Amino acid sequence: KNAVDFIVNDSDDLFEVIFIEAEMGCGKTRAAKEIANEIVRLYSKKQIQVKVLFGDCEEFGHESDNMPYKPFTQRFNELLGIGRFLNPSEKAEKIKSGLIGVGLKTAMGATGLGALGSLLDSEQDGHTAKTNVKEIATVITETLIELSETKDKKKGKVVFIIDDVQWIDTDSYELLKLIFNFLESFNDNQVCLIFTHRPDLKNGNKKVKKLIRKYKKGNKLN
Repeated sequence: KNAVDFIVNDSDDLFEVIFIEAEMGCGKTRAAKEIANEIVRLYSKKQIQVKVLFGDCEEFGHESDNMPYKPFTQRFNELLGIGRFLNPSEKAEKIKSGLIGVGLKTAMGATGLGALGSLLDSEQDGHTAKTNVKEIATVITETLIELSETKDKKKGKVVFIIDDVQWIDTDSYELLKLIFNFLESFNDNQVCLIFTHRPDLKNGNKKVKKLIRKYKKGNKLN
């Protein structure tokens, strides 16, 4: 409750992070979604809209562990209504129509469309995104910022849940680091990231936890 109240009443420019750490079966994912729903409820009292996004990381050794950027491709495919196994021209049209449908203009340029296309192509087995990862991170960050605004440019909020970050793949982690860096540079930041993590796994990693600690120590996030 204290974390939710802080986020709802936060008035500075820093982006917010909630890190939920517990062993399997303790309800981390449920807690993350309940926090997001409470943020939505409290912001709605202020007549401020909130967009909630969700992506998860797959366990190492899972059949989809070769898919780079998994939590991001999952979320943007769902957000834009992109199906799998589309040919390039069909996917390009779907991306454009999806962006228009959710009112996103930032990614409509050639660079944005190229970066999103490469990101979403990365779900195909063995495919590595050709676009520079900085371009992908820039487009994702600008999209998160734009999603946090209402269509009339009034203040809004976006909450992005990334589940099971102990299994985050190397590509997603490198992308996340850049997104942290880019979010830091935006004024009046209305982005909240919620991570869940299992500390009890020998094959897990603590990369995201260490990244958050680094930014927190430098007073670069709340």
